[in-house]
Amino acid sequence: MSEMKQRRHGLSSQLGRVLRRIRTPLYTLPKEDAAGYCRRLAALLASGMPFPEALLYAAEGVRRLTRAAIRLKEAVLAGVPLSEALAREKFPRTAVQFCLLAERSGNYPRGLMLAAEALEREVRETAARGSTLYPALMCAGLLLLFVLFSAFVFPAFEKAFSSLSIPLPPLTETLAAAGTWLLTNIVWLLPVLGAAALLLFFVSRLPAVRLRLDALKLRSRAERCKIAVRFCRMLPLLQEGGATLPEALTCSAALLPNARAARGIQRAAARLLSGEPLSHTLAQEKLFPAFLVAAIAAGERSNSIASLLQSVLPALERERETAVRRSSAVLKTLLLCLAAAEIVLLFAALYAPILTLFASVL
Repeated sequence: MSEMKQRRHGLSSQLGRVLRRIRTPLYTLPKEDAAGYCRRLAALLASGMPFPEALLYAAEGVRRLTRAAIRLKEAVLAGVPLSEALAREKFPRTAVQFCLLAERSGNYPRGLMLAAEALEREVRETAARGSTLYPALMCAGLLLLFVLFSAFVFPAFEKAFSSLSIPLPPLTETLAAAGTWLLTNIVWLLPVLGAAALLLFFVSRLPAVRLRLDALKLRSRAERCKIAVRFCRMLPLLQEGGATLPEALTCSAALLPNARAARGIQRAAARLLSGEPLSHTLAQEKLFPAFLVAAIAAGERSNSIASLLQSVLPALERERETAVRRSSAVLKTLLLCLAAAEIVLLFAALYAPILTLFASVL
């Protein structure tokens, strides 16, 4: 037991060192290009082509990838792990993580193919979320128009009505006061807002705050299915490479993007070493959908957890896509409602002075 704990500690420390070197860069390679490269590289390696040549031929036809592949070949020949070399070339974090899993398992074709599938799935989900881009831009444009009217148009209404000794409608008067305040305080308001945004960004990076935020994310069905899909792809690959179940759990936890899920799986691995069933601990952590926990329980009874995880992957992926589409539709509806409310408020504030002026003349 102590030897297994030492192996787990060594594996965790090695993963930690690698992950510290593969932090997400500011500008990454497009996911479509990275997915195609990983898929071609997996096919070439599966055909028996030597690693350095496969790195070059997999990039043929893509200009940026061709230059990156030359540097990848030089780094690999110099003894640099492929995962670290991919991180240096700003490949997406998903590709680096699955390449790291391939290094641990020794099955590069399978690991790179999983990386390509994961990246292609992320591209599809980004396209699904892209349906909310138009209403979001509409809301932003209307908000900017609203601010401009409040700052320049409504104060002019206020001056004109005061010269005619006619009271300004309450809505327009309120917006005119807001516009005057905005013009008066814009000099210090922008730096304060920028400082607040930076403060929120750095606070969200704190481990304790990130843990709380990731715990909130896990309340959504889409996030639970996302973590479950990643877990079901990692664990069988690690076990195929010879890792024990506690070791595979530890590696999977280190590579999960959700800190709360990673901590829960680490606790499950520790309790598994003490003899507690894995399905029972995962059910208490409430990380995965219930049917996945039931599949893990069945796998424990038949000693075939890896095969059962692979069998439930299609159902998990469909649930994840459905949840993403549903959340995108809800967000799109809310944004359109917000845009409609902005339009109604703007027109009401514009037409109220005109109607008041006509009523006073008549």
